[in-house]
Amino acid sequence: MAAKFYRFIHNSMGILLGWGILNILAGLTGAVFARSKFGRQFWLQCLGWGLVNSFIAGISQNSYRKKLARLAETGETAGEGEVPSHEVVWTSLEKEVRNIFLILLVNVFLDLSYILGGWWLRSSGKSKGNPGKAGMGTSITGQGLFLFGFDGVLSFIIGRRWRS
Repeated sequence: MAAKFYRFIHNSMGILLGWGILNILAGLTGAVFARSKFGRQFWLQCLGWGLVNSFIAGISQNSYRKKLARLAETGETAGEGEVPSHEVVWTSLEKEVRNIFLILLVNVFLDLSYILGGWWLRSSGKSKGNPGKAGMGTSITGQGLFLFGFDGVLSFIIGRRWRS
């Protein structure tokens, strides 16, 4: 059960990593070729969010890759050393599932604040004739929408599949 959960989180972080890399590439390209303040700020925000998302996803994937390797090692060496009981492994997994679930719920609320904050920046930039601010707000809103969907779906699946 732990291996399935770890694999699920590892693979989910692959989606976030893909989103991050896409934003880095688009952000770099867009920022170089943007001809307006709106476009330049939009693409620079994409670049920044892409770097952060890729960093988070990369660290998470590495962590879960190590956990999967430890599980495989424990399974291969059963009988050679002291192997934790299934009860201890399950209790540890329950705690980790709960922690990740809570982190995702906090993230969903943060994502809503990104959406609202980005929308406010965009509106404020448009009304004050500041296209750079409007571009930044539009990009933040888009990032917030993606992350809201990503974190929301992930927390829903974890809540339905692994939470007791």
